[in-house]
Amino acid sequence: MELREAAHAYADLGWGVFPVAPGAKDPLVKWRDASSIDHGQIDQWWARWPDANIGIDCGFSDLVVVDVDDRGSIELMVDDLGVRVDEVGTLRADTPRGGMHVYFQAGDEPIRNSQSALAPKVDVRGDGGYVLAAPSVTEDGVYSWANSGHPVPMLDRLAYACARPLWEPPADTYEPAPDPPPADSMAARWAEAALNGEVDAVAAAPDGTRNARLFEAGLKLYGIVKGGHLDGPTVTSALMDVGVNRAGQSRHEADHTLRSAWERSISRGPDDWRETARLVDPPRLDGPDDGEPGFQVLNLSQLADLPAPRWVLENRIPEGLTWLIGHPKVGKSFIALDWAATVAAGGQRVLYMAGEGVHGFAKRVLAWADAHPGATLDTLGVVPTVPRLLDPASVATFYRTLRRFRPDLVVVDTWSRATPGANENDHGDMSLAIDHIDKARDAYGCSVMVVHHTNVSGVRARGHTSLEGAADAIWHVKRDSAAPDVIEVVNDAVKDWQTIPSLMARLNSQSDSAVLAPSAHDRPGWA
Repeated sequence: MELREAAHAYADLGWGVFPVAPGAKDPLVKWRDASSIDHGQIDQWWARWPDANIGIDCGFSDLVVVDVDDRGSIELMVDDLGVRVDEVGTLRADTPRGGMHVYFQAGDEPIRNSQSALAPKVDVRGDGGYVLAAPSVTEDGVYSWANSGHPVPMLDRLAYACARPLWEPPADTYEPAPDPPPADSMAARWAEAALNGEVDAVAAAPDGTRNARLFEAGLKLYGIVKGGHLDGPTVTSALMDVGVNRAGQSRHEADHTLRSAWERSISRGPDDWRETARLVDPPRLDGPDDGEPGFQVLNLSQLADLPAPRWVLENRIPEGLTWLIGHPKVGKSFIALDWAATVAAGGQRVLYMAGEGVHGFAKRVLAWADAHPGATLDTLGVVPTVPRLLDPASVATFYRTLRRFRPDLVVVDTWSRATPGANENDHGDMSLAIDHIDKARDAYGCSVMVVHHTNVSGVRARGHTSLEGAADAIWHVKRDSAAPDVIEVVNDAVKDWQTIPSLMARLNSQSDSAVLAPSAHDRPGWA
């Protein structure tokens, strides 16, 4: 369908259209006033700009369009709202960069535009907004309809989420100072300087660190709020503004980060900060040595003598934290079991925490044992759940289990099961979960391998970059479309070690399940 013809068809539906620059998203007219269903006006516009894209005025057309840039965000909407917009029986369009537009009829209450109100990279176009419609073309590709039909009424849950206000600290959880200090007092100047300094620090943070820096700023400033020296809504407004408008975060990301910061902050005042930030005077060169040790200083020879990373499973699992990532149903858990069983067959103690169905997992273990009759799995222990790493009670149980079992290797399958309800893109939530893993490793001398999903594009681990930053090794499980029965396990990184060549394997039927072939047990050290 030609662009002009499509514009006429939309006008017949009562949708206000207007011309948009060819190959772009910039309106060629003052669309808020000019949007029209008049066929004569449409002919004039497309006679003047025959290659113009088609803009749809959502407010004029009584439409609300949910604009999903990253389809991985749909899972976050499911967790938060219990709605899968890609499965609602309404009109949908595919956008050029792999996203979608989901069309709804507007209700009685107007819904205005919002950015990431439903989830990261999920925007809403309503009253005051517009979208491009098929067959518009940009430099990224073509807009096309994914199905046919008409928009259904806007879902109440989505309408409510679009209208919910920005989060603010609950007023009944802190009290202003009973006698607010004068505006020119030391305490007031200190609090104002802290607010301005933290806001400037977030704005100046480099890419990749801004969410972490916003979380740190929230910890400090909400501590001052709880101490009665700053106003909560003022702090939230300042941090949301710098996070969204100057640091490039989505509203949803900043909202979750600040919630986490508020929950973890503790009351602070000028004396607390002065005490924790007290300056230490350097010892004089001509003064006596106090006998206390300084940092260890290594020379070139000592650096050369540092030991190489030690392996729990050679060329696969180094001591520390390993991520095994990949799309769903690609074979990650079969690989994790093969490696864990190989470690156990070698005499080390392995605790496999299976969060995605212990009965199916039991069949896999029995199949592995049948395929390797000479192997002994007496040191393999299975837990039919995973620790909830943001739940203090579950974490305490996790620690007690490790203390009693004393594993050399712990497998957590999967990360999403271990962090239910958490925002995987939130630095605060993910750092806290990783911190519990690190404490377990330090306290009980074990290494940990975590099974996790990749993001929608399949390029890297899903969630905040702090997950990858904490890893000692990352393995990426893939399937080749040209040979779908072949599993490729690609080493993305091993800390302080050269990258290991890819591993190639297949899943062979065994008993009532399947096993990896070749197994790490059959080819020790093989890469």
